[in-house]
Amino acid sequence: MIRILLSLFLLSSFFGCQQSESQPQPESEEIIDPLRLGQMIMVGFRGTELSQDSTIFEDLSKRNISGVVLFDRDVITGNRSRNIEDPTQLMHLSNDIIAATPNSP
Repeated sequence: MIRILLSLFLLSSFFGCQQSESQPQPESEEIIDPLRLGQMIMVGFRGTELSQDSTIFEDLSKRNISGVVLFDRDVITGNRSRNIEDPTQLMHLSNDIIAATPNSP
């Protein structure tokens, strides 16, 4: 009786280990979506305004960067103003950043 049960167990184990059909792997270009990749990057910059010839403007508009950190003071240089001077300036800077980012999430 034990031999029969053992034989049935081994046979069921053997047939249960059948290899499944492999799914084709996506091309490397399909794995990395540049739009989503840019949206995952967060950058900071020095300055209180956004001009069209600045590197941050190019990053926002051409590289799909959509995360920007604004600071009220610059720890490295010791300046009291890195990106933020007052509420009105902050509103204008934020609006310029949003306008420069064509594909913001």
